Amino acid sequence: MNSLRLRLLAILLVAFTAIEGLVAALSFHQARHETDELFDAHLAQSARMLVSLLQDLNRPGDGTILPESPLGHRYQKKIAFQIWRGAVLVVRSVSAPVDRLALAEGYGNRLIDDNRWRVFLLNDGPLAIHVGESYDIREELNLEISQQMATPLLWSLPLLGIALWLGIGHGLRPMGELTRQITSRSPRDLSPILTPNAPGEMVPLMESLNNLMQRLQSALESERRFTADAAHELRTPLSGLLLHVEVGLKAGTVADKHQALQEAREGILRATHLVRQLLSLARAESGGMPDMVPIDLAAVVREQMDVNRRAAVAQGVALTFIDPPAHPVLTRGHRDSLGVALRNLVDNAIKFTQAGGRVTVGIVTADGRLALVVDDDGPGIPEGDRAVLFRRFRRGEEAGNVVGSGLGLSIVAHIAAQHGAGVELATSPLGGLRARIHGLTLIDGGGLPPPSTVTVAERLSR
Repeated sequence: MNSLRLRLLAILLVAFTAIEGLVAALSFHQARHETDELFDAHLAQSARMLVSLLQDLNRPGDGTILPESPLGHRYQKKIAFQIWRGAVLVVRSVSAPVDRLALAEGYGNRLIDDNRWRVFLLNDGPLAIHVGESYDIREELNLEISQQMATPLLWSLPLLGIALWLGIGHGLRPMGELTRQITSRSPRDLSPILTPNAPGEMVPLMESLNNLMQRLQSALESERRFTADAAHELRTPLSGLLLHVEVGLKAGTVADKHQALQEAREGILRATHLVRQLLSLARAESGGMPDMVPIDLAAVVREQMDVNRRAAVAQGVALTFIDPPAHPVLTRGHRDSLGVALRNLVDNAIKFTQAGGRVTVGIVTADGRLALVVDDDGPGIPEGDRAVLFRRFRRGEEAGNVVGSGLGLSIVAHIAAQHGAGVELATSPLGGLRARIHGLTLIDGGGLPPPSTVTVAERLSR
């Protein structure tokens, strides 16, 4: 049953039927109890009435049977009485047996000719008044009462079903309006959905849909900007490659050809780096949240130190892991993503550090969270220029001829955001730039020793 309208109708009808059935059962039970009370009272009253009428009765004990009246009721055969004087039956009704109707004074139950009877015995001096009534009368009356109670309920169910069907349809009308709005939209229309008369229960759904629309709009705009920027940035190195190849083909000397090939090689390196960075940024901005699991942050640092070691040696830069912990530093994150972020920071630091310089990587704690810190003694970046470097394809003036694409910090910022962390640039104690990923989750102390009285700056300056 995929229709919400049918589900609501079925639930409401079943609930109504169950509740009304329970109420009817309780009412029937109460009515039956009251009916029994009424009939018992009638038996006692009949006995007392017979006593008052027969106070002066001097009939012989011949067991006279009183004839039935042709004007009687159909129930008269189900009602019986006897009058006994001692052991002598004075008179009885046609429906009464010849033996005693009641066996004990007061109320009782008898089985007479396979029929259950309710009997009552009243002793008054020498007279014993026996009155009885077949349970058939009570059962028939109770059946009649139950039918009278059930008939309106059964007749009301179809009418209630129609009323509920129409009422539910009217209540679900805003959902139909919402469906029509979504169906009639073009794929490019991601504006908020407006349903002014929507009930309160639909507001969270509409807000969730509008939030989804907003995120999709942002993702599409980001994708369009990314595509446009990537096309623009790739056009330049590819055009340069084509130019260098054409120059090499036209060169008349071996030296000119070698120079053209060297410049083409550098262009290929730039294009390769740009494509690699574009792919990393695309993965970081894909919107898919990586699985966050406990990982060893120290192991990630060591792995990336090994990856960047060759570039550091080629540049003549000393790459150092400051105070490496002896035990795992546990954080909750995605190992590969954090590795990409750290690799970009270390790669940038190595590129902008002169031969003989230093690049250090450290793990520190702050306010119960972890931070990755990369310091260098390069030229640094002016404070006013640091914020814009997180935008795509933005490079500082100090970049010069250093191979790069201006995407590294954008990638780092996206990965940090996925981990609930942030990135900041500051002046390093070494004199260059400090890049810091802060706010990473610390698990069970992270395996780090208690904070030392020696500051990070003092450790880095050793």
